[in-house]
Amino acid sequence: MTKWFCIVGITLISCGQSGQETNSPSDPSTISDTDNQEQIKELDVDSIHELEKLGRDSDIKDMLSEYSDHDLSDSMLFLKSKLNYEGIQPNYTDEDDSLETNAYFNIENLCLSGYLDACAYSIYCDTWNWENPMSKEERHEKWLALADSGNALAMYYLGTNAPTQPKESYVRYTDPKWLKKSCELGNIEACDHLAFYYKYDNPNEKERIKYLNKCVEYGRLSRKIELSLISLQHLTKYPNKENYNQFREKFLESKQYWHNEANVYFPVGEILFNSKDNSLKTFGARVVILTKHRASSAKSFIQENGIKEENYVPLNSFESVEPELFHILKEYCGLE
Repeated sequence: MTKWFCIVGITLISCGQSGQETNSPSDPSTISDTDNQEQIKELDVDSIHELEKLGRDSDIKDMLSEYSDHDLSDSMLFLKSKLNYEGIQPNYTDEDDSLETNAYFNIENLCLSGYLDACAYSIYCDTWNWENPMSKEERHEKWLALADSGNALAMYYLGTNAPTQPKESYVRYTDPKWLKKSCELGNIEACDHLAFYYKYDNPNEKERIKYLNKCVEYGRLSRKIELSLISLQHLTKYPNKENYNQFREKFLESKQYWHNEANVYFPVGEILFNSKDNSLKTFGARVVILTKHRASSAKSFIQENGIKEENYVPLNSFESVEPELFHILKEYCGLE
């Protein structure tokens, strides 16, 4: 008997079976659709994957809702069921209840048929079952068995769920060993978690850049924004033509993935303000002031750093930032 078959022998209990709405945390996973694509030619699978990379779950749900469960490949049925199971809104209706019940039924059946992502997700869901949960050790052992079978999602859960962590604990847990294995197998969320880990928990810029690049490689192109900011930090420390050109290229590449320009320009201003060059500090303060109504951290940054708005010439608009930014950086690098 294979390990995964032993795993599906567990009693899988829906997080919502009690009849009460449960606020389940979002469960990150990367879905790969390599099975039975010839059976669903009507569905634009490439578009689905592109929407996944952009985090546009509602659009994916709308697309998949047009197809019956029987017309979908295992990976698309899992994605559809997972979104229906997680996407319950505060105003819970009978229709939501029906969708959720059917979604979990599909997930259980996919697991029983050997679709290992569904097994890993079912075990994750049990962490939010308050009535008759598995022990932490049991969940851990089941994920280990799935990981031994090469399942990247199970590895992700092993990397983000401590086997001895109290159930009510919300402390962010990271096991880099498992996350690295999951990331190498293509799980974007594992790569993203590692980039966060090497930024905040165990600062290491080289490793952080490595895993941000992995995110980009696997399709999370919005991480180009963070890479451009790292490039700007590097430029403020080592001003030269090569670093200027590298930042300019990364910055312009990232623009198509901006959702809120203030949330990009605020860290730009923050980096410049924290530099040692007075001209960069001044321009950085002006940029931060411009973002204060749209970037949540800008006002507190202004207060904490004693920035007095009346001492700075205001920028007219966000459109005016980019040309002035490149001009002042070229001067800083001695290129003008």
